[in-house]
Amino acid sequence: MAGYWVFHNVFRRLMGLWFVTLGSLAVIVVAVWLIWAQLDTTTHVTIAEKVAGIGAFSLAIVWGVFLLRLPTYRPDLGDKPWLMSSAWAEQLPSRRDRNWWTGSPKTETQSAERFGSDGAAV
Repeated sequence: MAGYWVFHNVFRRLMGLWFVTLGSLAVIVVAVWLIWAQLDTTTHVTIAEKVAGIGAFSLAIVWGVFLLRLPTYRPDLGDKPWLMSSAWAEQLPSRRDRNWWTGSPKTETQSAERFGSDGAAV
């Protein structure tokens, strides 16, 4: 069952990166299309429709950032669902020494690279 949650966490991170990357690219393309009107030679799209496109793609960026900022979820390691538990913020310190992609516990060498021997962030 742990393999499912590893896949779930990695897939969520990849989808977040996908939304942020493509949303950013789309916002840039629509902004360039909006600024340089002479590029628009074949279609007749109003400025309001172009601004609406920027807004829609901005929502994709926001959704991607939300997916990237969510903490990993591993019920096999004792995590509680954060939407159904009022104590999910208390679980965040216990998730500090976990891999960002999978939620698996980090080894001692990985933790030592990030934190000094006294536990303070490097």
